Amino acid sequence: MRKLHPLRLVVVAALVGSAGLAVALPSGIAAAKKGPLTATCTGLFGGASQQVLTGCTSGSSKVTANGLSVVTITGATSGTSTVYWQSGKTTIESFSYVLTPGSGSCPTFEGTAANDVVTETVTVTGGNAKLTTGMGGTGTACVYTTGGSIYEQGLGSTTF
Repeated sequence: MRKLHPLRLVVVAALVGSAGLAVALPSGIAAAKKGPLTATCTGLFGGASQQVLTGCTSGSSKVTANGLSVVTITGATSGTSTVYWQSGKTTIESFSYVLTPGSGSCPTFEGTAANDVVTETVTVTGGNAKLTTGMGGTGTACVYTTGGSIYEQGLGSTTF
């Protein structure tokens, strides 16, 4: 009967362990390389200081289907917004915008043509909904003035 040396068993065990580690490492590394988390909302409606976001999807479970955006205008064509998601989490963003006079391709709202089309550029700056800071996008909304009130209605999807 052949006698196995303890050293040989240790080396074989170490090699088997290394192979297991080599197999486990790539999946761990791949899991660490997640893409940026953004959110896309298909609906936006509200006034100049608050809008409701609807139809939102994201890779973050903290971003739910709907949110309320509370807007603060900080400059002539810029501001900040905090989105309060139904999950109780928040996204803080900064934005700049350009107003284009006229109704563009906006539909009428309660019989009223849009006064302006606003194009916003949004950048995520914080919050606890885990969207990637620095990511952003653009969105377009139609602006209506009726009865002394200003309303915005999104035109297409908005990603941030």
